[in-house]
Amino acid sequence: MKLKNSSFKAIKSIRVSILSKSIKACLIFAFIFIPSIAFIGIVYANPNFKLYVNNFSTFREVFDKSIVPSKNLIFTLIWVGLGLVLLALIIIIFTKQLLVLIDKSIFWKNVHFVLIVTLLVCASICFAFAAYSYSLFYDLYVYLANVSQGDHVLDNEKMAQIAQKFSVNFAKTKNFKWSDENLTWWVCLFQILMVIIYFSAFYSNLDRKQDDEIESLASVKKNLDQSKVAKLIGRLSINNNKNVSIWLIISTMIVFIPQFIFVIKLSMQNSYIHSLLDWTFKAPYLLQVEDLNEFDRFKSLRFTVSHLPIIATGFLLATMCIFGLVYFKGIKATKGFFITQFVILFIELICVISVNTYVMYEINSIVKFWNDNGLIEKLSKYQDNFANIEDVRNNIFEQEVVKYPWLRGQQYVSQVLISVTFVIVTYTILGSKMKKLYKFPLNPIK
Repeated sequence: MKLKNSSFKAIKSIRVSILSKSIKACLIFAFIFIPSIAFIGIVYANPNFKLYVNNFSTFREVFDKSIVPSKNLIFTLIWVGLGLVLLALIIIIFTKQLLVLIDKSIFWKNVHFVLIVTLLVCASICFAFAAYSYSLFYDLYVYLANVSQGDHVLDNEKMAQIAQKFSVNFAKTKNFKWSDENLTWWVCLFQILMVIIYFSAFYSNLDRKQDDEIESLASVKKNLDQSKVAKLIGRLSINNNKNVSIWLIISTMIVFIPQFIFVIKLSMQNSYIHSLLDWTFKAPYLLQVEDLNEFDRFKSLRFTVSHLPIIATGFLLATMCIFGLVYFKGIKATKGFFITQFVILFIELICVISVNTYVMYEINSIVKFWNDNGLIEKLSKYQDNFANIEDVRNNIFEQEVVKYPWLRGQQYVSQVLISVTFVIVTYTILGSKMKKLYKFPLNPIK
């Protein structure tokens, strides 16, 4: 009877612990998504955006649709994002009941983990696309608030009235700015990383208590039996999943660092490359000048060139965090889960290299286009139109020709060949080592 009571108390204690951890996780995730919740408040509190929504057809009539974001898309995305966050939090709160139902099935626990992470990642992406669309509206707002008399945009009487109202609000600093386009994606990246890192740690802690004593005894025995040199060799050799994880991280970082530097440079608002893209994708369509229609050939590339590298980088970093947790936190994973993440990391790294290579090619094409058509001379007279607009910088007019902001020609081709070759060789070696490690029956990896 005493044993039965003791067992009941132990189970009750574990369930209380799981509930407290679930509540803590909910609070952490709610904190992570505070910027997204604040963004909803900005959208509904902004009188300028309300004016934009009420006169949406006029904006579509005057401006090119590439710089006029859909009002319905913004509202849909923010509420879908909020709904996904709330659904994920509800599932986390009921983690205790779910774990009781699925018992010790590692497969269903992984499904539970993937479901929550997927919901929160999708929510972050929804908020990011909504904020990105809002930033397009903000560019229009600032331009119209500072538009000069005689500008072609003011030929439309209704748009002239809207511009006047925008100008009054701008003078009163009723701007309700959220973030620029690139910062929006970095916030999304931060949220995704925090979700994966914290929830992986949270999920790992639910299963580790019962194994702590055994692992501690095994660790003591291991430390007694091994010399310092032997332990160092053991850490460097590819003889277990933890060492495979660290070598994956190291080899990926060697290739990824140059790619990451390019993405950082691409996303810096005051950089030369950012100025070039602003004057290629934004300025011509805000100016509404007929002789600038030649920029239409690049119109469809705006999202791909300016933002896709950041998104691809975010998912790669998130997957690298999983292997970091396997190494540093020692989270449990099945053979199938570990191999799947290995394949995903390889695909994502190749995708990052491919996306950045394509973006470099298109940026070099844009530079050539500017220089071949003498656009520095043609567009320099419009610099004053953007004097008060922080999101459109005039850096490119500091020289008579547009310079190449990154690698060009054989330089970036060589970088691609070296990177791809290194990735294929290292991942082949690590993959063959993993095959030897997992030649035994399917067991959880600790």
